Formats: sequence, C-alpha cells, structure tokens
Amino acid sequence: METPYHFTIVAPHYTPSSNGVVLVYKLGEILESFGHQVTFVPKEREIFLLHPEAYSERLRAKFIVDPAATSADAIAIIPETIPEDVIGAIPAKRRVFYLLNRPYVLTGKPLHYRPDDLVVAYSGLINRAYFNLFITTPIADFERIEKQCIQTPKKENLVLVYFGKSRRAEIPPEAIQVIRERRARVIVINRSFPKSRDILFDLLRRARLLISFDPLTNLNYEATLCGTPCFIADNYMKLKYGDFNHPLWGIFEDPAEIATYYIRGIPPSIHSDILRTYHATLAQADSRVLMFVKVCRDWFSFTEKAVEDPTLSEFLRLHNRLRMELDRTAFLASGAPSVDHAFAEYNGEIIGATPVQRIFRLLVRRKDRLVWNARRNWHKHVSGLSGEALASKLKAMQEAHELRKLGSQNLRTNLR
Repeated sequence: METPYHFTIVAPHYTPSSNGVVLVYKLGEILESFGHQVTFVPKEREIFLLHPEAYSERLRAKFIVDPAATSADAIAIIPETIPEDVIGAIPAKRRVFYLLNRPYVLTGKPLHYRPDDLVVAYSGLINRAYFNLFITTPIADFERIEKQCIQTPKKENLVLVYFGKSRRAEIPPEAIQVIRERRARVIVINRSFPKSRDILFDLLRRARLLISFDPLTNLNYEATLCGTPCFIADNYMKLKYGDFNHPLWGIFEDPAEIATYYIRGIPPSIHSDILRTYHATLAQADSRVLMFVKVCRDWFSFTEKAVEDPTLSEFLRLHNRLRMELDRTAFLASGAPSVDHAFAEYNGEIIGATPVQRIFRLLVRRKDRLVWNARRNWHKHVSGLSGEALASKLKAMQEAHELRKLGSQNLRTNLR
C-alpha cells in the first residue's frame, strides 16, 4: 500500500448555497476516507473565528487558523480565490492549485504559480487541458425532491431570473416577448431568496424557464434536473458547454430558441437522461479523487527530477511562464471589463482592450498547439517527456515565448 499523504486544504468559509465551496469540503472528506490526513486553513481567518457555528465540532478540529503553522511536508490544495498573503504564508513545498473558476474572473488578479506547482481544474468548462478533479456533491434532500421531479412536472406560466456573478441585467427582447404573450409571472431569485432549498426546488419544478446571467452557477444545472430549461443570458466567459464533463441537456444560449423551450420544455426522455447522469456522476466521485492522488504522485515525482536535470528544470520554468500567460490570455479574450488592468499588471503599462484581444487571440491559438496540444489530461503527456521528446518540446515552448515577446513589442509600437 502506498504511503498516505497529508493534505492541507485552504478553504473558503462554509456556505451551503455555494456548490464550489461545498465540494472543497467534500474533497477533504473523500481524501480522508482513503486514509490520507486532512487539515484545513481558513481563507478568511476573521470570518472563521466569528462564525464557528457554520462548522461541526469535528470539522472545526481539523482547522489550523494560522497558515504558517501548517506542515511543510503536506500537499497544499489552493482554490483560485485564495488571497496571496494566505498562499505566501503556507510553508508547503508541494502545492496544487484547484481552479473552481478561471483565474482573474472573481479576483481580477493572477495566480503566481511556481514551476513545480500542479494545476487542476474542476471541469472542462474551466480548463479542458488540466486534469479535471470533477466531483459532484449530492444536492440536499434531492432524493425526496427527485420523486416529484420524475413525475411530469405541472408547469405554470412562470419565468425565474437569476443574476448571480453577472455584469448585465437586460432581459433579452425574445424573452420579454414570450413573457408578455404568455402573461407569465416573473420571479427573481438569488442566494438569499428563497430561504429554503425546498421552496427553491418547488419554484424550479413549476417554472417553464430559468433566465440565468451567471454562466457557471450550479443553479443552471439544478433547473434542468427539475425539468426546466435554462437560458444563459450572458456567457461572459465564453464557456463552451460541450467541454463539460457530462452532457448539459436543456442549457442553451440562442435567444431565438427561448419560445420553443418555453413551450416544449425538456422532453421526458431527456429529463430521465439528466437524472441518470446526475447519479452516475455522484458515483464516480471517489474514483476521480483516487485519480487525483495518482496525478499528485506522478507530478511531484516528475518535478523532483528537475533538481538535477538542467533541461527539465528549464522546461518547467518556461512551461510555468506560458501557463500563466495562458491564464491572462483566456481572460483577455473573454472581453472582461477589467482587461486593461489585468494586462497592465503583467506588462507594466495600460493597453486598450481591443488591440490586446486581437493579438492575443492569435497567440493563444498557437500556444495551445505548441504547449498544450489542446488535449485533456496534459499532465500525462508532460510528465512522460524525456530525451529528444523533452528537447523538442522545450524548443517549441521557447519559440512560443519569443512569439509572445515579439507580439507585445509590435503591439506597443503600433499604439504609440
């Protein structure tokens, strides 16, 4: 039997309404069930100390309030929203960045990876190339609610609207037309309303449509579990829903389809597939975590070799530089409102978003091919490199890096 690890998980304040937060704690629970030692560090020390009632006594006992007091021999698991001062205080030599969202989106700040850091993502929506530590937490009381969902829901002329992490608030004219023609009632929901999950799922079952301005919330998926289609009103991250880890039936982006979905809904056969997939994904959580532990063993074994191998050391350094650039590129290409400042932090100057997007969209396509090969689970490819293959990949990465520098120089010259 392989030696168990000690994992230190930097965790946001426990919030049952946030699927991303809940699954961080679920990850710790599964790791512990496999015999690994798990401790937690609070993302925000003050909130943790002020609201201990949010945690069970058993869970509170696993917390180390001071990140500097955690073990240097542990593997630190760090979600992308953790502040830099907390990350910097953690003495762990081995770190895993767990992207529950794309870098920059929620914080506006970059993630400063070290060359030997492992980066994994929650799903293909976040990054299809990184290993996807895709685990689904059971929806509270859904077993009871599902019995009502399986029956053909009695739909009302009801439209739900959810804003969440959005930057827009304009309901599309196609939806307004349907609402007027059908004399539909409109209810706005948020994290504080409805107060209970029972009421929320009752609304989701009865509604004919959910209009969501948050492209990444789990609520979109929960609506389809209840037989209600979800229209994404603002896909500001340019998510490709086909990259998700299982089909997302009933979630759509074309406003021309609103009337059809409102009238037809999600067909019963497809609704059954959605429910079946939900249970299949739940059952795979343990196996995904086991695979994650193996990825950790492979990656950190690979990076330890770099200490005595100059070629491998250079490869990891450049590989790290390019993955940080790809974070920025993806953010810039999404047209996010704060791209000027995100780019300025890297280049030391303010450059307009439009020309930046033009040149970086070209660069990211080339880097995808050169560095990541647009493949899933790139770590298998990277950690298997040696000899001529490693030298060839390093050369390609150096060319990509020079291309980026040349592109930035040309861009600055053209803007003067």
